[in-house]
Amino acid sequence: MIKESAQVIAVDDQSVWLQSTRHSACDTCKVKAGCGQKLVQKHMGRSHIFQVDADKQTTQHLSLHDTVEVGIDESLLLRGSLFLYLFPLATMLAGSLVTSWLNPASPEWLLLVMAFVGLGAGLLVVAIQSRRQQQQKKYRPTLCTEGDGFKVQES
Repeated sequence: MIKESAQVIAVDDQSVWLQSTRHSACDTCKVKAGCGQKLVQKHMGRSHIFQVDADKQTTQHLSLHDTVEVGIDESLLLRGSLFLYLFPLATMLAGSLVTSWLNPASPEWLLLVMAFVGLGAGLLVVAIQSRRQQQQKKYRPTLCTEGDGFKVQES
């Protein structure tokens, strides 16, 4: 399980609203002043607000500004990353290969256009699948339980 700490910003009987802060390698780098990446990161925003489902027994122990650990299964993250990056590339190649297979005398510009059509189709499928998975409970982060080292640090 990949874990990250987050701060409680709202609590009700069935869920907890959390705010996490993004960390990057720029936070530990010594060349902060001369790097364009640090400037981009500064303007992109660093916090993310999300909701985590929790039972009433867990939410009773939480209050505003507590720091908790949330986690997500690393196998889900790995599969999602592979799908996100490899599927559009595969559809891009498929668009070009199918075009050359159907018409071996296809001009290069047509192969290029069909590769971009395949890439667009792959990105569309990834976007649709991503929206579907956002609705499924198993793809959401969870509060780490007592057995996983559930920690509440009161502020």
